[in-house]
Amino acid sequence: MLSPNTFWILALCALVATVGCKNGGGSTSTTDTITQTEDKNCAPGLKQCDNACFDLQTSPFHCGACGTVCADDQVCHDGECKSACPSGTTNCARACVNLKTSAMHCGECLNACFGPTNGFGVCTSGDCDIVCKDGFERCGNSCVDTKSDPTRCGGCETSCPTPSNGAPLCTDGSCGVLCDEGFSDCDGACVRLSSSAQHCGKCGNACTDGVCYDGNCVTSCPEGKTNCSQSCVDVQNDTQHCGSCGSRCDVPANGVAVCSNGLCDFTCKEGFKRCGLKCVSTRTDPQNCGDCGKTCPTPKHGAATCDASSCGVSCEAGFTKCGDKCVNKTSDFFNCGACGKQCNANQVCSGGACTTSCPGGTTNCSGSCVNIKSDPSHCDKCFNSCGTVQNGVATCLEGQCGISCNDGFKLCNGQCVDLNNDSAHCGSCEKKCADPDYGDAICEGGQCKLLCNTGRSVCGDACVDLQSDKTHCGTCEKSCGENEVCSGGSCTTSCPEGTTNCGGSCVDTKLNTQHCNGCGKVCTPPPNATPTCGDGVCDFVCNEGFTRCGDSCLNLNNDSAHCGSCEKACTAPESGTVSCVNGGCALKCNQGFSECDGACINLKTDAGHCGSCEKTCGNDQVCANGDCLTSCPEGTTKCGDSCVNTAQDPSHCGSCETSCTPPSDGESVCTDSDCGFVCKNGTTKCGDACLDLTSDVNNCGACAKSCTAPTNGVPTCGPTGCGFSCKPGFTKCGDSCVDTTNDDSHCGSCTTNCGLFTCRDGNCVLL
Repeated sequence: MLSPNTFWILALCALVATVGCKNGGGSTSTTDTITQTEDKNCAPGLKQCDNACFDLQTSPFHCGACGTVCADDQVCHDGECKSACPSGTTNCARACVNLKTSAMHCGECLNACFGPTNGFGVCTSGDCDIVCKDGFERCGNSCVDTKSDPTRCGGCETSCPTPSNGAPLCTDGSCGVLCDEGFSDCDGACVRLSSSAQHCGKCGNACTDGVCYDGNCVTSCPEGKTNCSQSCVDVQNDTQHCGSCGSRCDVPANGVAVCSNGLCDFTCKEGFKRCGLKCVSTRTDPQNCGDCGKTCPTPKHGAATCDASSCGVSCEAGFTKCGDKCVNKTSDFFNCGACGKQCNANQVCSGGACTTSCPGGTTNCSGSCVNIKSDPSHCDKCFNSCGTVQNGVATCLEGQCGISCNDGFKLCNGQCVDLNNDSAHCGSCEKKCADPDYGDAICEGGQCKLLCNTGRSVCGDACVDLQSDKTHCGTCEKSCGENEVCSGGSCTTSCPEGTTNCGGSCVDTKLNTQHCNGCGKVCTPPPNATPTCGDGVCDFVCNEGFTRCGDSCLNLNNDSAHCGSCEKACTAPESGTVSCVNGGCALKCNQGFSECDGACINLKTDAGHCGSCEKTCGNDQVCANGDCLTSCPEGTTKCGDSCVNTAQDPSHCGSCETSCTPPSDGESVCTDSDCGFVCKNGTTKCGDACLDLTSDVNNCGACAKSCTAPTNGVPTCGPTGCGFSCKPGFTKCGDSCVDTTNDDSHCGSCTTNCGLFTCRDGNCVLL
């Protein structure tokens, strides 16, 4: 079943109308005033009624025309309400359909075919497929405009290259470039005409015998300028030659390179904010919504959104937003047909209506009638959830869980990733960008790219200090001699006063975080912090968006143990959860419960809050379905002052005395008098626990997948998978944690190899 980025709901849910009776005791159909509008956004054969698409030939809610609702005991066939489906068709939720051609019931009832953005789902011989709208071309399972899409320009296999100092463009199926401010397009390359020796002043004007200065070819560079490959530049502020020739300042997406005093940095373009080493839109980024580090929660069967700096959700096809949840109104017991419409204790929800039993082909899962062969929340059995997939949709086919990724994303090891910008899967599922010391690796256009901390430059796959690195002194290519040291970007025979020779680098051990109070003594900060060294003492400052609490840097906007201020913890009530939202504790009651004065109450059964928080039943009364009664109705059991269905009430599961206890981040369910649980808050069910597969080192990315670390390292788990950090006193060098004070291969720094010498206190010495 195809389920890419944007879907059109193919008539799986509709409003249930109240009907009367006629035709010899049968029920009559009714017609509501609902406008049929232009159906250009609907799949072929469907019509648009009140912003949703329906097959007017089979829909019992819009039978023959928008708003014509068939009676509860009728079906819809050929646009007419009838008493039964004719031979050759199948009754699927009161729609008479051909399972070989129905896009809403393809191969079996309720198995809907969904289309990608700019396309539609269709059913051919009982199998789902897609067709694209006019003007769009099918590329795999996507529908794209090959006239304007730079990743598929002119054809599915043609991707426009990304130039340095610019962005790719696709116009009428032909590739082009959009150059950054200050650069010009010369045959697909973005160049600075004021200093380019090949394009001096204008494209194609090469300086053959001189150098380029201020857009003119001259014989030599003026004072204060440096000749870098026939270009006259100021290495103190030139982003292509920052500090020295060839030392280019790299920037993240939506960033602008800055060179100041020979050191690289960056600012963000208008509309973007710097968060760490990235430029993000805090108006639209769900990971940084409103401010750096403010993450929007992801609901099941939906995705987190950020609009105008406020969190929201978007739901998968077939699901509807009810509050901050995505629900299937055709089968959800608590939102049956409409948000907040809860069925009574002795009822089930089927086809968007509360009824007494589930129809054939469906299973009763705690009041919801579902197809366990195709329902990702109840795949093969009740509450066997296929989980939540970022950038994709969890699917269930013949009782087996699967994943369908959104447009532009590829399935890699159970995750939907964008190979163009995912550093753990850059260009291919197997390629991971390795973070360098003193910087980060990012993925742009399917290629790994290094971003170095301020004061360091990219040399190959490392971030180095050109002012003090012996093997890259002044430039990446320049290495000092055996008896020389690097000071101020120049090779000399000894270090100046006030600095110390640490592995050939002249550093101030009172200020240098890699040699703080001695060579090789590395300052190791906590997560989300930057190390500092002052007077030879290690410390740290927290990154933007984080606050120091003791020895940690925490986001007080979303940390439930430190919400709004350090040590201020949020406490969860019974039958509910609590989270930290924008620095305040936010209560969220489990489904079927409502908040009453900070507690989560079932208003259907609680005699002290029967139907509403303020309503209390009398001493001789019980609460049933939100009403105070003298006795419990049929199908329910009296438990204290409440009338409950012990077959599906998790507080009284099987008997009044049995209460289901969920694990942390889990919610209890009761199915056929047996306790179970479902996971929430973005966690996944692993055995009897609900775990966060993005942070649990023993279950990282998948249940039972453990992270490992090298000697003197500590395993870590993040959104991109396993990693590691080094213990205090050790430095991360590639895949190892080393003591740079005495490691002959990494003496004083990761890049210094003593060769025939021995490392002592971070210096290579001859013993």
